[in-house]
Amino acid sequence: MWKVVDELDSAENETDVKTIQSKYSNIFIFNNNIEEDIAPYIPSTNFGYELICNKYGNVAIAGKIVNFNNLKSFQEYRTFQENASIENNKFYITRSDLRTKIAGVFAETKDRKFWAEAWSNNITGWVDLKLTAHKKKRLYWNKYRTEYYLKLDKGQSKGWTYTSDFYNAIFNVSYKDFYNTGEIASGDYRPFVRLAHSGTARFELTAYTRGVGEANKKTFAVNSIF
Repeated sequence: MWKVVDELDSAENETDVKTIQSKYSNIFIFNNNIEEDIAPYIPSTNFGYELICNKYGNVAIAGKIVNFNNLKSFQEYRTFQENASIENNKFYITRSDLRTKIAGVFAETKDRKFWAEAWSNNITGWVDLKLTAHKKKRLYWNKYRTEYYLKLDKGQSKGWTYTSDFYNAIFNVSYKDFYNTGEIASGDYRPFVRLAHSGTARFELTAYTRGVGEANKKTFAVNSIF
């Protein structure tokens, strides 16, 4: 995917953008409104399966080829995202759904956007953290690598059976400091926390990117019930 992002990032005009998108249209779906977003999207609601599928969404299971691509257009992707989103900033998780967005925040400046989101992953049983950043180009918005600054409220983050190295690195910084991820790819899912026995757990995360700045930091909380 990042090869495509790099090509789009170097596009000089709308014609270049459309040419590049057309070249990869058999692999990815794209937003028709390039002023809003030109990034490539995997044409599937089966998040996580792209790690085992080939670039066309195919994988061999029990000797048979199975295709996990189930979206034909960006509008279908957007509709799926909208149906999965929740407006409030505090959420409760159940274990009954496939990978589903359960929490998230968004911030925007004139030339930068970022999202920090929590997703329940019923394949692994973990809550995954997804960090996404876009920057404004001449005609459009595009994903890009950047630094994220993250802080967990130590008094409000507790009760998890398992926590990932990523979670622990954020939690273990000094009380007043933010954890700096360094430059990382946009849109990746990272295992964060897991509750594996009866009980409740919670985390409260504050986030911002180098692009939007600390003045635009956002906070959300996740409460998990097993």
